[in-house]
Amino acid sequence: MSATSSVRQEAVPSQPSEFLRDVVKQNRQGKPAGTYAVCSAHPAVLDAAISQSLADGAVLHVESTSSQVNQFGGYTGTNPAQFAAQMRRTAEKAGLPFERVLLGAERTAALCKIAEDSFASLPSGSPQPLYVIGTEVPIPGGEVAEGEPPAPTRIEDLKFSLNAFQTAFKALGLASAWERIIGMVVQPGVEFGDSSIFEYDRKKAASLVAVLPSTPELVFEAHSTDYQTPSGLLQLVQDHFAILKVGPWLTLAYREAIFALGLIEREMPEHKTDASHVREVLEAEMLRNPANWRPYYHGDEDQQKFARAFSLSDRCRYYWPQAPVQQEIERLMHNLGGPLPLALLSQYLPSEYDAIREGRLPNSAPAVVRHHIQRVLRVYAQACGVLAG
Repeated sequence: MSATSSVRQEAVPSQPSEFLRDVVKQNRQGKPAGTYAVCSAHPAVLDAAISQSLADGAVLHVESTSSQVNQFGGYTGTNPAQFAAQMRRTAEKAGLPFERVLLGAERTAALCKIAEDSFASLPSGSPQPLYVIGTEVPIPGGEVAEGEPPAPTRIEDLKFSLNAFQTAFKALGLASAWERIIGMVVQPGVEFGDSSIFEYDRKKAASLVAVLPSTPELVFEAHSTDYQTPSGLLQLVQDHFAILKVGPWLTLAYREAIFALGLIEREMPEHKTDASHVREVLEAEMLRNPANWRPYYHGDEDQQKFARAFSLSDRCRYYWPQAPVQQEIERLMHNLGGPLPLALLSQYLPSEYDAIREGRLPNSAPAVVRHHIQRVLRVYAQACGVLAG
């Protein structure tokens, strides 16, 4: 029996906050326990994440960014309350109790004070809020430059930040809340760009890992862990980077599935004249409003066009909610409403072809999209010790 499967057998606490405390406790005891935070508000990604949580019997951990969801709506058009309500409806419709859904965000001491005051008004017995602190949050969607990998957080910066946060918490009378900090955002030295991936090097992070504080008992949170290898993710968890954030890799998997389904659609004789144009309309929307990709993609016109479709930074994720793009996706799904041709699945989506042939996956376009995203989620579930089976 592997170490990861042995961790998986321990009972999942009934409250998400208990689950996080349990992850911290197990991880600090040297067990390969962790949690992956889905940093996305894309409906297909969240659907796949819910399915993976149901399969694993695990808590669903979602951390949307302020660009995705904020008081003005973000690029998804939803504020925090609306996003939480949507998550509740989607999770419960799929059979995942909302009590097993954890919605998180980073907080400063001032926001912590608001949270603590709000908690005081909740019914007796409500789970106490837990906190993740830190300031080393990278640029959303990967580094702008393609040069050297980022250096791990310096020890002196870690100590300075901890002291500053503790001082701020005490100044606002939040000593008890300080003991409920379960994570600190740091840079373990991982990142990705348009076409490069900076792998985790545990030797370079060893000095940072060695000074993990004992009080409060916390673990590290690592951002931009997208595209790390399974062994790299497992090493991160083993080295106490027990909260792994993943986002662009999930929407990139969605893009891969949609583009592949578009190729399948165009090869089907019955859709030669009414095929959708998802990729073309997506490109048109990105050109019409370049603010979300132009500062990040460089080179000549051909290089920028390639990046708009295939960059690991996946800036096209900002454009899926646009109405013209959604209309083409609806047409694609309508045209592929029946079973997909096995020969074309084998050609363009071989992993899903295998799953369908083995009876593990229904032969439908929505199921194929969900499965393709879950291929990524399963890598994280394995590293965190929660993968079923």
